[in-house]
Amino acid sequence: TERGKKAIDEFAKSGLKITDVFEYPHYAGSGVSSRALSKLFPRANHRGMYFPGSLHGKNENTSKPIEQFYPYVVRDVFNWVIIPENMGHFVPNKYHGRDSRGVEQMLKNARALMVVRDNISSFFYHKIYGEDNLKKLVSEMKEMGYTFISSEDVEAPLMKPFKVKE
Repeated sequence: TERGKKAIDEFAKSGLKITDVFEYPHYAGSGVSSRALSKLFPRANHRGMYFPGSLHGKNENTSKPIEQFYPYVVRDVFNWVIIPENMGHFVPNKYHGRDSRGVEQMLKNARALMVVRDNISSFFYHKIYGEDNLKKLVSEMKEMGYTFISSEDVEAPLMKPFKVKE
C-alpha cells in the first residue's frame, strides 16, 4: 500500500490527473498486490486474471493463471469493481507464441457481446500500430450501436464498497 501511495504522490507532483481506476501491465498482479491496491483504487480495468491460491492469499501458483471475461461490471474477490476488458487487444502479428488478433476478430467479439443487454465492451489498442485499424474498429463498433465513454465515466451499482470477510 505504501508503494501505491508513493506512486499517487508522484502523479500529483507531476501534475498528472489522478484516477480511481487501476490497470496492471498485462493484467497480471498477485492477490497480495490486488488487495492492497484495491484500497487505493476502487476500480480496475482488466480481464480478471487470478491464480490458484488467490482467494486465501497463500501459495499463489502464478504459473497457472485463470482469466475471467465479464460482459458487465462486477465486483471481484479482491473487492475491486471491475470494468471489463473483454475484447482482447489488437495484435496484428503473432508474437511470443500468441496468435495475432486483428480488427475482424475483435469485431466478432463485439458482436458476440451484444447478446448481453447493456454490456460493457472494451479493448486495448497500442499506439505503435497507428490509427487506421483503430479508426476502422471504432467506426464499425459505432455502426453496431456501441457508444464510447471513458472508463472513469462507467457507473455501476456496485460502486458502494462492502467489507470482505477475511
